[in-house]
Amino acid sequence: MQQFTSHTDTHSPIRVWLTAAQVAERYSVSMPTVWTWAREGKIPKPHKLAENTTRWRLSELDAHDDNQAGQDPYRPKKRFSKI
Repeated sequence: MQQFTSHTDTHSPIRVWLTAAQVAERYSVSMPTVWTWAREGKIPKPHKLAENTTRWRLSELDAHDDNQAGQDPYRPKKRFSKI
């Protein structure tokens, strides 16, 4: 018997899809911001499921968030100085 601990597990056969409105709610931003972030690569790109149906895979957003959490947002950027 196969057991699955979470529906968000990337190896789970269950795929959960989110609308742009749901992604906006997840990140507490507007829907135009979601589309801008997707275009700029700040979040994973959505999948076109049908002509008028575009969705984000929850497991991809979770993986993206986990990756972002591992980065230190307070690490200073390298600055090049002219000597």
